[in-house]
Amino acid sequence: TCAGSDSLCLDVLRDAAVALPTWLSVEVPCFYRPCRVGSEVQHLAVALVAQLVDLGYGRFKLVAQSPQNMRCWPNRCSRLVQTSVALPNTGATLPLPRSYTMAGLLGPLAVDIEVGEQWRSAEDLVASFLLAATLEQAAAERFDLHAVCEGDR
Repeated sequence: TCAGSDSLCLDVLRDAAVALPTWLSVEVPCFYRPCRVGSEVQHLAVALVAQLVDLGYGRFKLVAQSPQNMRCWPNRCSRLVQTSVALPNTGATLPLPRSYTMAGLLGPLAVDIEVGEQWRSAEDLVASFLLAATLEQAAAERFDLHAVCEGDR
């Protein structure tokens, strides 16, 4: 199976006696181990796609995370105006993260890195992993995989 909690969640969905969600989003494992700097390993991402296909998901989008994220770039984190927030009625403070992330738009509104709002087959998706691996290595890009269920199980 795949590395990461997303794969474990898919295992639970497979074993559960519930209807699958129409749309699903999971984070794609890094295309390099360690991320960006190691050896290229696309098999984890391919295994994640196979897991989704086995569940009944048949159309996909590969979505870049960076358009949805505001990151604190090196040497600029110290310029944050507020680095923590006070918890009400406790006297405690909670540090703020150095990046602010969100998964972005889901389903039909998600934007694929190559075909925009269109859905594509698992085969077409896997063919784009070379581009994704290049973007991961060159620009530290990470990706989410959006899927739509093709029917009932």
